[in-house]
Amino acid sequence: MRIGYPRWTEMRFSGLPDREPWVGVNWDTDPDWEFHTAWDLEPDELQRR
Repeated sequence: MRIGYPRWTEMRFSGLPDREPWVGVNWDTDPDWEFHTAWDLEPDELQRR
């Protein structure tokens, strides 16, 4: 839940547009994008997202 919660609230409640890196993801073809791309990132990068 930590991964998507801030992003979801920004979009749903604040009306802000989706931001990088999620804006370019095709969720219909890759619904698990967040999980398999996390392996390539450093822990600090994951914390910033």
